[in-house]
Amino acid sequence: MPEYTPSQLKAIETKGKSLVVSAGAGSGKTTVLTERIIRGIIDGGDIDDIVVVTFTKAAAADMKEKLYTALSSAAAENIESRRLSEMSLKIASARISTISSFCYRFVRENFEQLGLSPRLRMADDGETKPLLAECLTEVEEEAFERDDGDIVLLADSFGGDKNMNRLDEMLLELYGKFRATPFWKDSYISAIENEKLKTADCRSGGFFATPAGAEIMDDTLRKLNTLRIRAEKLFEFVEAAATSEKHIVIIEKMYDDLTELCQRKYDGYSALKSAVTSFSAGRLYNVGMERDAVEHITHEKNFITARMNKLAESFAFTEEQIAEDCEKVIRINEAIKSILFALDEKYTAVKNRRGICDYSDVEHLTLKLLGKRTPGGIVRTGLCRRYAAGIRELYVDEYQDVNPLQDMIFSLLSKGNNAFFVGDVKQSVYRFRNASARIFGDRVKNAPDVDSEGDTGKIYLRENFRSSENVVNFVNAVFEKLYTPENTGYSYENEKLVFASGVKYPLPAIVTCITDAPSGKRDECEATVAAAQILSLVSRATRADGTALKYGDFAVLLRSASGRSAAFERVFRKHGIPFAAENDNGFLEQPEIMLAVSLLTVVDDPTDEIALAASLRSPVFMFTAEELRLTRLFRPELSFYSAVSACANEYDRKTHHRRYTADKKITPPYISGLRRKTPRGKRPDINTLEKCSVFIRTVGHLSSLALEMPSHKLIWRMYTDTRLVETVSCFDHGDEKKNNLMTLYKLAVSYESGAYRGLGAFLEYLKNLGTSVEGTSGSNENCVRIMTFHRSKGLEFPICIVCGTGSEFNVKDLRMPYVLGADNFVYCDLRTAAGLCSYQPLIKLAAVASEKKEMLREELRCFYVALTRAKEQLYVTGCFNGDPDEVTRKDFFDQNSNMERMIYALNGNKSKCFNVDVMMADALPTPEYFRRAAEKRVAGEEVSWKDYDYPEATRTPAKVAVSELRLGLLEDDEYERTVSRSITLKAPDFAESGKPTPAEMGTASHMFMQFCSFENVETNGVYAEAMRLLSAGLIDEHTRKAIRYAEIERFFGSPLYAEMKTSPMLKREMRFTLIEDSVVLGGTGEENILVQGVIDCFFENPDGTYTVVDYKTDRVRENDGEELLKTRHRTQIGYYCRAVEKMTGRRVSRAVLYSFALGRAVYL
Repeated sequence: MPEYTPSQLKAIETKGKSLVVSAGAGSGKTTVLTERIIRGIIDGGDIDDIVVVTFTKAAAADMKEKLYTALSSAAAENIESRRLSEMSLKIASARISTISSFCYRFVRENFEQLGLSPRLRMADDGETKPLLAECLTEVEEEAFERDDGDIVLLADSFGGDKNMNRLDEMLLELYGKFRATPFWKDSYISAIENEKLKTADCRSGGFFATPAGAEIMDDTLRKLNTLRIRAEKLFEFVEAAATSEKHIVIIEKMYDDLTELCQRKYDGYSALKSAVTSFSAGRLYNVGMERDAVEHITHEKNFITARMNKLAESFAFTEEQIAEDCEKVIRINEAIKSILFALDEKYTAVKNRRGICDYSDVEHLTLKLLGKRTPGGIVRTGLCRRYAAGIRELYVDEYQDVNPLQDMIFSLLSKGNNAFFVGDVKQSVYRFRNASARIFGDRVKNAPDVDSEGDTGKIYLRENFRSSENVVNFVNAVFEKLYTPENTGYSYENEKLVFASGVKYPLPAIVTCITDAPSGKRDECEATVAAAQILSLVSRATRADGTALKYGDFAVLLRSASGRSAAFERVFRKHGIPFAAENDNGFLEQPEIMLAVSLLTVVDDPTDEIALAASLRSPVFMFTAEELRLTRLFRPELSFYSAVSACANEYDRKTHHRRYTADKKITPPYISGLRRKTPRGKRPDINTLEKCSVFIRTVGHLSSLALEMPSHKLIWRMYTDTRLVETVSCFDHGDEKKNNLMTLYKLAVSYESGAYRGLGAFLEYLKNLGTSVEGTSGSNENCVRIMTFHRSKGLEFPICIVCGTGSEFNVKDLRMPYVLGADNFVYCDLRTAAGLCSYQPLIKLAAVASEKKEMLREELRCFYVALTRAKEQLYVTGCFNGDPDEVTRKDFFDQNSNMERMIYALNGNKSKCFNVDVMMADALPTPEYFRRAAEKRVAGEEVSWKDYDYPEATRTPAKVAVSELRLGLLEDDEYERTVSRSITLKAPDFAESGKPTPAEMGTASHMFMQFCSFENVETNGVYAEAMRLLSAGLIDEHTRKAIRYAEIERFFGSPLYAEMKTSPMLKREMRFTLIEDSVVLGGTGEENILVQGVIDCFFENPDGTYTVVDYKTDRVRENDGEELLKTRHRTQIGYYCRAVEKMTGRRVSRAVLYSFALGRAVYL
């Protein structure tokens, strides 16, 4: 029997009360749940007395398998226990299933009470969507015939100027969302009535007396505070950069005004409106300042002013207009209610006549059987009490993913002391499926501790048995700062993961920040970095257990695969990395499926010219673009299909075969008499004519079969006649493509299983199926998995590379014409009185602000899911072009990406559980690196570090800073990477100590040279510039005191500086990355390493070449100082020169070390 932690034992052994178990990632919650069930059965319980609900069918099957194995083993150990053998045989029929399967079974068992047919069957989306759309059309026609004013207002707001498609989409979407609510019709009526009361409160007590008003107040003050922080930073910069007091006055006033707006108490809407709309910033005087400073100040001031102007636009309404808008929105909701209620009645009647139901139906029918709504609340029915009495224990897994309807079903089934609800609110990521994180989150928050008295208790499972210690510590470092009650409504304190896996993997989590990446190349840059990481590890690393790393140990996780996965597939193919990509586009977007559907479409409807062209150009018929053009021009007066048929006839005429003509309904009889001459040189050749003949024969034969053959048999015949399966099998990842074609065939078999429907109906079914069938591309064996955060949930991988963290959060849904409130009230756009354009009323803006918070909270939960998939090693990659210091001042709801959130959370964190690496987009690992790494890869995957053919490579770091480079480094007994762990500015270590050491004084001088303005030093002197850097927050007081001012003054009076300031181009603090042989570290050259560094300065010479300058604070002596500096730093400055030549494309003619100790330049 495995050893369990104290918290796990409590979850397993506690009886007589309902438990809410908050189980962190990798905490073994499924194991705990299964063990609790097994022990209950072994101790005398009956498996028929329990109900277990899982989130997926696979999870239900896996649990049945584990229970069967455990009970069979227990029965074998106790041969006399006949009861355990009987229990193991009952598992197949036990009530262990998904919520939909449980409800479907329950409804079928009680169909008589519902007045349903005993032959009720579950229909899929492909069958129900067309029925629902048809019912909506009928309901809308009936509604518009009534000429109801509210209906007209609804259509005016949502219908658009030319068609009603947008209105239809909105109504169908709302219908789906409403049906995730228990007693949704009553709930919607209540929501409308409540909104009427709020509108009355708005008229009597003012807008801020309503919840929407409170949300607007909170959102406005938050935005004002964000701008105040930005103005404060700008003010500090101006104080340091300005040369005259008048330059400071404008920015100081702007900062003071914003501070006053944040601190003022507002007694109503009018007061806040007046304050916001009266804000103004004066004219900025820029005379006397550097150009860069002027540009920065102007940009920041304009940004703040633009945001304030946008904020003022939302206060364009009077409180009377707000109330009138509320009444209009209520009228629109009344119209929505009448349409959706009528739609539900008609749709239900149609389904009942056909004897079908959908997934939402069975849940509502189950609720109808279990409970009824009364003025005093929801009460259990007699059937519910009888059924619940037969449940000894109710188990629900993944409770964070339930919707309100499902939550009410489980509440009715529970007796109050027999439920076991397990989940993790931090992994609630299915809001788009109407799941509510607050359901489980509030259950955990409100439940007492398990040791307290009462019928309920909560248990936290925090021990993580999946991930290495560095991964666990990194996740905690990020989420301790982000997952706070202010940001999420819940605390991370009790949810903090505890390392328990015992996995010892030495490498820290690696955060790679790519800077200066063009917007259109970000995915490609991240894919290149991911490929470099994979190849470097597969070529020479092992897992924690000593086995060799292989491609199948890696997973690349993306927030969304749509538009992103393609870049990774392209880069991985280029460098020979096998992969399997799970596409967001879905099964129907796979090339082989699109081809098959195009062929079927032509068989069903030859007039579809897009499908026809796709079929002809496909690998099956292999028309070139020129052949396609000539075929079309052969008879331009005919339809495209008829032109192909005419080419087929021409081929048969020339070869004396029988003529093939197009279908009569496509080619009228009189067309056959037309013989327009095609100019010579534009006629298709005999090979093209033959292709047309083959195509027409094939399609004609299949078309005749389609008249009487079910779709699945026709598809199989098409596969046979066209040899489509064999054709796609010849391409890359042919097995995967063949499997997809087989899946299409199985879909057709399933579709035709009830009754004969035919090809046309099947094609319509596929259109309505959408993306509910998932597709994959790439290889399936020993390959890197590319998948989304959502699809990785519940999985684990030895090494995870989380990408796309620099992408801005997708909040495009906030731009939709409506937002659904928490109570299901619809807040929507309105049209102006003239009807020329739409606008967002203030109550919708309040709903948008609230919805944005919920969306950003779910983004955080998705990120948690992604980070906690890694077992041994975690890489996090993203592009970032902003200012880290600015990010650290942002409010949680103003942070735009996961990279910004990490920068904020890890700022100042000196933990060794992670490294932060910064790479420039134009200096990423090159294809040459990949080629050489692939050549050096050891044949086979069984090789470990201990018996590696190149032992030096096992001690070669994957990455090293240029400042570490020296010959013989690998000969040292110990090696520790010293790449910076933070991309944010930190005070040096001596900031907290007393008098600085000489080395620390050198560090301070180097920091001054890094951040100072050369122009300010010339104008005001070194000391004044140091004071400016201090006031701007670029250095602290300890650093300022440690600067060697006399040595720096000598630099600015040196001949080298005179050259630098007259140069036409001067670059400072330039980061770079190079790929090099390990020979630079004393290795054999049999491995590659990633070399990174920062060039202090380089400038252009009069002849167009460049000079590279590196500042040195080494304390060397006059007599041998120059030679010592050259010996120490020749390798380092050499890499700087190579990096400059790579960046500029020009030659570096001089390399200079400026020694502050010697007070002069040392030329190499």
